[in-house]
Parts: sequence; structure tokens; C-alpha cells
Amino acid sequence: MMSADDKSKANKTSVALLAVGVIYGLFTILIFYSDFLIFPPTFDDIKYAVGFFYVPLLTVALALSALVFKLRAGSRKLSHLCAQLGLLLSGGLIAWWHAFESGSLPTLMLPVIFLAVVVNDLKENKQPT
Repeated sequence: MMSADDKSKANKTSVALLAVGVIYGLFTILIFYSDFLIFPPTFDDIKYAVGFFYVPLLTVALALSALVFKLRAGSRKLSHLCAQLGLLLSGGLIAWWHAFESGSLPTLMLPVIFLAVVVNDLKENKQPT
């Protein structure tokens, strides 16, 4: 059986991981995204804008949404859904990037953070109350 302390600790871990995900995602966007789109944009310009700005910004929004829903009392399912979507999106971005580029993205840690949150949430849900 999971005690109230264990639930609180699991919730605090997820909250901390989501906060780290938001900060890490915003930090990488601010540091690495610098005017990739010029007009008229080339395919490489669009690819870098997607890889370094748009998708990481969307994953940050999902992490922030999951964090807000987790801190709200009755929104656990929405929090889990946002974390799972963030995992799929960030993992898909990394797979897409490695399929078409030789280097790695600076947002490589985002799928790991989302994976830890999803696993932590699954452990929390499997424990009897």
C-alpha cells in the first residue's frame, strides 16, 4: 500500500521533473534558436525552425500544462495525458532529427524528462490507495 507520504513524494518528483522540463526547454530555445527563418525560407531554414523552436516550444507548453494540471486537485488524467503527449512529441522529434540529420538536438533530454514523469505517474496510479 502506498501511504500519503509516498504519494506526496511521487507527486513532488513529477512536479520537479516537469518544472525542470519547462526550464530546460525554454533555456535551449533561448540559447540555440537564433533567426533560422529568413525570407524566402529554404527547406533547411524551416527544418531548423521546427527542430530548434516550434516543436520544443510545444513540448514546453505541454510540460507547463501538465505541471499546472498536476498542481490542480482534480486534473490528474489531463496531467498524465499532457505528459504522454510531450513524450511522444519530443521522442518523435528526436527520431525525426536523427533520421535526417547527422548531429543531435540540444533538446535531447526532454524525452528523458517526460519518460521519467510518465513512469512516475504510472507507478503512482498502480499503487492501491
